[in-house]
Amino acid sequence: MPIKPAQLAGLLASARRGNDKDFYNTAEALATQLLRNIGSDDRALGSRLRAFVESERKLHAEEVLDLPEEPIDKGVVTPRVGFEDLRLPRRVAETLRQVMLEIQHPEIYREHNLKPTRAILIHGPSGTGKTSIAHAIAKDSKRLLRMAVSSDLTSEYMGATSPKIRDFFKSAGASPCVMLLDECDTLLHSRNTQRTNTAREEGDITNTMLQCLDAMHPNILLVATTNLLDCVDSAALRRFDHVIEMPLPSASAMGRRAAELAARHKLNPAVLSDLDLGATYATCELAIFAAVRRQIADGLAAE
Repeated sequence: MPIKPAQLAGLLASARRGNDKDFYNTAEALATQLLRNIGSDDRALGSRLRAFVESERKLHAEEVLDLPEEPIDKGVVTPRVGFEDLRLPRRVAETLRQVMLEIQHPEIYREHNLKPTRAILIHGPSGTGKTSIAHAIAKDSKRLLRMAVSSDLTSEYMGATSPKIRDFFKSAGASPCVMLLDECDTLLHSRNTQRTNTAREEGDITNTMLQCLDAMHPNILLVATTNLLDCVDSAALRRFDHVIEMPLPSASAMGRRAAELAARHKLNPAVLSDLDLGATYATCELAIFAAVRRQIADGLAAE
């Protein structure tokens, strides 16, 4: 489906008005549409547009989220949350409980001739807590967390992405750790028979990823995330021991999360009913933190 002029006009208009929310939503919708197109050039443009949107969102989020500062490039980061901090659907929580038991008691599973979980793929909309799961696994298992966003590993130059991918996997060696690969669909894109340079490069990148997944040391647990499950190569999907969906939270779950945050940050609960919490825990946190700052500013102004 071609991109409509009205969509581009909306993107430019929201940027000109300085409306970050409209700009990000419009840009992400365009990127998703481009990634679903048949043309490899469209998909390449979609990948770049989405990588730009995600990097800008993270830069803005760092200004309002009360989270520890951490590097945005690949490397070791400090896990910021544990499972006690997360609100997970029952089925997701049960799957992750089993994974944690495998990490904590590997000898019992070996006695039953079972191989430990080596790779988990988490998919769902932005802001549902996919990357937080990797942080929680690392924190509660007391393992190092090595993180990379796909845009950290991709390159605009032909043939330069695959060496970056190999270096990322080699960086872990054999030491027990959790490796978080965010937006993995860019590196595990479905291969096709098109003979364009972009299609061949995408195929080479996917093949490199598959080789690295097969060669991972048993001490390493890979957690990969994506917003676009249908773009992930079918052979790659078979490499994951668990494919977990993180759905949007229910209205009641959002209300409970908002009340918890309001109590923690001493926000007047009377203002909760007037807040637009959005559709995800991430937007809920942003709304609460903005309200807390307004409350503090109002209090200082009244003194």
